[in-house]
Amino acid sequence: MLKNYIKIAVRNIKRYPLRHFIHVFGLAIGITSCFVVFKLINFEYSFDSFHQDGDQIYRVNTMVDYGRMISISPGTPQPLNEALKNEIPSIEITAPLYDAGKLTVRSGDESKNLGVTDHVSYVDNGYFELFNYKWLAGEASYALDEPNTVVLTLKSAKKYFGNQSLNQIIGNELLYGDTIRAIVKGVVANHTKTSDFVFTDFISYSTVFNKQGEDNWSSLSTLSQMFVKLLPQQKEATLDGLAAVHKKYVSPENDWMTGFDLEPLQEVHFSSTFNGHVGNKKTLNGLMIIGFLILIIACVNFINLETAQAQLKSKEVGIRKSLGSSRKQLIGQFLLATYLIILFAIISAILLSHVVVIYFENLLPSGFHLNFFAWENIAFVLTVSLFVLFVCGIYPAFVISKYSPVKALKSKIGKRKKFDINYFLRKNLIVVQFGFSIVFIIVVLAIKSQMNFLLNKDLGYEKEAIVYIDTPRNGSFAKNSTLKNELLIVPGVDAVSLSFDELMSGSLFTATVGHETSGELEEVELQMKMSDTSYLRLHEVPLLAGRYFRNSKNEIILNNAALKKIGFGSPAEAIGKPLNYRGSELIVVGIIDDIHTRSMYEAVKPTMFTFSETSFNVNIKLASEVNIPATLDDLQKSYKKIYPNEAQSFQFLDETVANFYKNEFRLRKILFFATALAIFLSALGLFGLVSFTISQRLKEISIRKILGASIADILLLVSKEYALLMVVSFLLAIYPAWYFLNDWLSNFYYRISMPIGIYLLSGTIALFLCLCIVILHSFNAANRNPAEVLKDE
Repeated sequence: MLKNYIKIAVRNIKRYPLRHFIHVFGLAIGITSCFVVFKLINFEYSFDSFHQDGDQIYRVNTMVDYGRMISISPGTPQPLNEALKNEIPSIEITAPLYDAGKLTVRSGDESKNLGVTDHVSYVDNGYFELFNYKWLAGEASYALDEPNTVVLTLKSAKKYFGNQSLNQIIGNELLYGDTIRAIVKGVVANHTKTSDFVFTDFISYSTVFNKQGEDNWSSLSTLSQMFVKLLPQQKEATLDGLAAVHKKYVSPENDWMTGFDLEPLQEVHFSSTFNGHVGNKKTLNGLMIIGFLILIIACVNFINLETAQAQLKSKEVGIRKSLGSSRKQLIGQFLLATYLIILFAIISAILLSHVVVIYFENLLPSGFHLNFFAWENIAFVLTVSLFVLFVCGIYPAFVISKYSPVKALKSKIGKRKKFDINYFLRKNLIVVQFGFSIVFIIVVLAIKSQMNFLLNKDLGYEKEAIVYIDTPRNGSFAKNSTLKNELLIVPGVDAVSLSFDELMSGSLFTATVGHETSGELEEVELQMKMSDTSYLRLHEVPLLAGRYFRNSKNEIILNNAALKKIGFGSPAEAIGKPLNYRGSELIVVGIIDDIHTRSMYEAVKPTMFTFSETSFNVNIKLASEVNIPATLDDLQKSYKKIYPNEAQSFQFLDETVANFYKNEFRLRKILFFATALAIFLSALGLFGLVSFTISQRLKEISIRKILGASIADILLLVSKEYALLMVVSFLLAIYPAWYFLNDWLSNFYYRISMPIGIYLLSGTIALFLCLCIVILHSFNAANRNPAEVLKDE
């Protein structure tokens, strides 16, 4: 019997190829969407899930008071390591980590340039106790006890020393950058599993202290982090210990550092990582919803077409029932036929999944791959196929199997009653389909509008044709000044400036300044930007009052927000007013308008600009109509004259600004693709349904033509029903779209107002698409010769 059912199913597929193509292709798109999203979620949650006792490993974060909110920074003061060891017995292992980033590497005698290494870190032996690495050479317990020692991954060891044996590699000296010498004390295997700890060279942590001497509690950098392993069931005790450490060691002058907290290792991937890829749970949840909705739209297509074309199977049902088939047997037969279609859809989904991954290659995280035949993937696809079988197969199977044999054999199935529940459900399913599609259209158009707003908004300064490059942390102001002079003589360069960081940056440095009010010293917290005298001029920041500062550490410039926060009155009134900063008097010499030094997620912060010789950043203004590639090449050569062993490269400020919104660009592209799929599937389903409906009404249309109806009358007759469905879809889509967009836009301090035009345009697009499909079929039917249609009547 099973063999017979399969034969019948195959024959039906051959007999109605268009209908089954729509089924297979639609379900393949839905299954592909769900599968790729599942793989992505599985991939994101797999990071660092393999470490032994991973549930006892935490990152220590610092809570920072930014004035109006408390933020969490993954950075910690460097002395915290010793304090945790001495003060908190519930901590079993401490592992400080300093991310040194990209460094050039040479042999110890400086005779060989061994290339650039992207991921260098400073750690101590605790790092290898905490995280699982297989040791190939050296001794894990004391390899990094002394300063100026290094442990390499096998990848780095082969890169630096070629085919030398691991024992020969141990004891060799390497030179990192210009100044850091390290003896190789160990080699570990490369990570084969997904991890955010992508470091390949591990220099002893004590080298950082010796070289940089940053042994103070007021220094905080996200590059310097702390990981700990707790004794079992000791999280609360450790939190109490961290509060005690903060109270004991962090002085009142550093009250912006409000405390320390613990973040589970499993959550690190979703907050701040070392490989530039941060997972986003909100995005993953959104993708999961999108994938599910696309699958549901595909299932709706299937149900609509199957129930609409039930008449084609009615005679088969009547004959089988007359020959003794039970309803249970008929349901089993139709479910088997449905599952056969689902199997074809799964095979198609395997191919489509690879196409989707190639299309989204730039948006997907590095290391992501499908591996379709892994056991968890097979289990997921089987689960989805059973879900699709239940959703798509149960209702049509029950509808078709309940037909009366007498009515079926007399071809009375499919004739509309005054109220046909199946027809009513099909109309509502179309409404749901296009409702989803309209939501997607509204969201995509609104996100595009917001992104255009962000990128085109006036920042208050010039961002075009400005490039910048980082300088070494151990570089002196004199050396950077020499670099500035070298860059100024490069053809095509208009201006050069030294600063602590670029004008729009994710970094935030704050300072507490005091001013006298009614004889009392009142303190306010300001963002602080440090630079040389040409920084604001280079970016063409206009003054509201006063002048730019000169080579004086006692002069500052305030923005308008700082002016209001301090309460100085007008810009002119503020000029010459003193402020107290760390016991020194600063004189306000200039006021500028509020410029955006951070992303549009937040309001412009009250900011002070001050002269400083601490510079880690060189800003360059290029002349107009310059040959950019040639000029960048000349700039790189000038940079290499001063820092020959550094591996930095120039970046454009406008690209940096755009990078603040890279997640939004990614979301827009994903939603655009999802919208295209939703519209395509909805249109595909509507195409099949209208095609069948029109074929059922050919006689009616022919009779109307004979009685004098024009083509326009027939088009209006058929179209108005579907136009009404589109209006209902549009009305149902308004609130979900508004809810999502309101939630998304709330992330931005500067945002568009929700324009009604986007909603109307989205509804118009759906209505136009629907009418195009309906009118196409109706027009062909209206032009049929009534004599051909009615010749058998």
